[in-house]
Amino acid sequence: MDMGHTITFLWERCRDWYANTDGILLMFQASLAVLVFEWIRRRGKLPWSGLAYSSCFANVLMILMNGALAPIFVILVDWAETAYSSLSIPHLEASTWQTTPTWILIPLILLALDFADYWNHRLMHSSKWFWPIHAIHHSDPHPTVLTTGRVHLLEPFVMQVSYILMLSWLNLPYAVLGGVAGLRILHNMYTHMNVDWDHGPFKYLLASPRYHRWHHADEPAAYGMNLANIFPFLDVIFCTYYVPGQCHEKMGAKGVPTNALEMVAWPFLEWNRLLTPKYKTIRHPASETSQSSDMVLHSPQS
Repeated sequence: MDMGHTITFLWERCRDWYANTDGILLMFQASLAVLVFEWIRRRGKLPWSGLAYSSCFANVLMILMNGALAPIFVILVDWAETAYSSLSIPHLEASTWQTTPTWILIPLILLALDFADYWNHRLMHSSKWFWPIHAIHHSDPHPTVLTTGRVHLLEPFVMQVSYILMLSWLNLPYAVLGGVAGLRILHNMYTHMNVDWDHGPFKYLLASPRYHRWHHADEPAAYGMNLANIFPFLDVIFCTYYVPGQCHEKMGAKGVPTNALEMVAWPFLEWNRLLTPKYKTIRHPASETSQSSDMVLHSPQS
């Protein structure tokens, strides 16, 4: 591929990526709505602490930087898709889904995506090589709607690769996938809201803010728990469900930076430490009795 074709390819792919940024706008709109609601409820008092505003500012910077670095994501995903296509793995015909009603197809696609998310999420929490990527999302000491955008650029790449490897054979219709993406973004923002909402008898069917708040808690008993994004019954099936009640624990991940520029560099610095013979492990207080010589992760699991 010559330089002209390369530039054209990047332009077209990045144009598509930037055109599909409605989720980012939704994050800012939802955050503003929450702030206004809290401001009114508190009768004109500032609803959050200085730490919360600082955290949100870092989240905004991460969102903007990820947008600027989008061409790198596009190249990485294209390489992954090309490599997978070269394997010529059999897949279902597109006509398989033509007669499936939309009301069945949407929950089916959501379940398939969440199943993949559960296992890539679990991998990122259980592997010392993948945790530095996902740790950026957990570094937020005050989760809010904007925490949805606090991800390292490599994390959506890991997620996309998991979809390619686990779901490509299904050959799901792109038109429905696009509509489902909006639902997933909205629900992800909802679960990151700083509220103690539970879903009562439906708590295993749909993830709530309380359920996901325990996932972000800096509490050893919660490490590696509540790994599904949408359907908590996946955690019940795979024994990673943990919601003992209201969550009043501290949020965040020890040893992980909260400055936006440092967050971008942190995974690479951690990998360099892992490859250094005199690598010093990062441990949580509750891990001192661990017999493992590897880094102790925030949770054994986004």
